[in-house]
Amino acid sequence: MRRSWLVSKWMYGIYMILLVITIVIMYNSYKHLPHGVSFEGEVHRIDDVNFIYDLSYKDKNGHVKHEQRIL
Repeated sequence: MRRSWLVSKWMYGIYMILLVITIVIMYNSYKHLPHGVSFEGEVHRIDDVNFIYDLSYKDKNGHVKHEQRIL
């Protein structure tokens, strides 16, 4: 009898953890953003687009290197 009580206690704990995780996910999915953070702009249609590739890193000696290219 002791084993089934222990198993049910563990299952109850697991269910509660899953319930809390689900509630947190739902809350964060539907809450409003702080004022001034969300911005929806107008749609702009263009034909010519350039991609700017920017890579910054430290080399083996600790010097910062920058690589920038327009693709």
